[in-house]
Amino acid sequence: REFAALQRLAGIHLSLGDMEAAEKDAEAAMALRESGDRKVEGFALQLQAEVQYAGKKVSETLASLAQAQAIFQRERDTRLVAGVLLFAFEVQADLNNEAEAMRSRHAL
Repeated sequence: REFAALQRLAGIHLSLGDMEAAEKDAEAAMALRESGDRKVEGFALQLQAEVQYAGKKVSETLASLAQAQAIFQRERDTRLVAGVLLFAFEVQADLNNEAEAMRSRHAL
């Protein structure tokens, strides 16, 4: 529940253009990783990636997505892996990096 609240807050802050507040929300979500719940850790990394991408931090975005993907793969949750891959596809497509975008797309 705490993660869901932070996720909503980050979305609101991003929509308002308040990057500083969204970054704080993502940091708070990252602190929840210590709960031991691997999926929460993956969700926190994915949220962090969303905030990083909104802040034009592309290499950090892709690194966070790779970490989230690895966690979801270890958890054997194909739906969550697909969500991460779709986001990675969108990032690569926005960068006009066709080869990497297609690699993410074909992994789906």
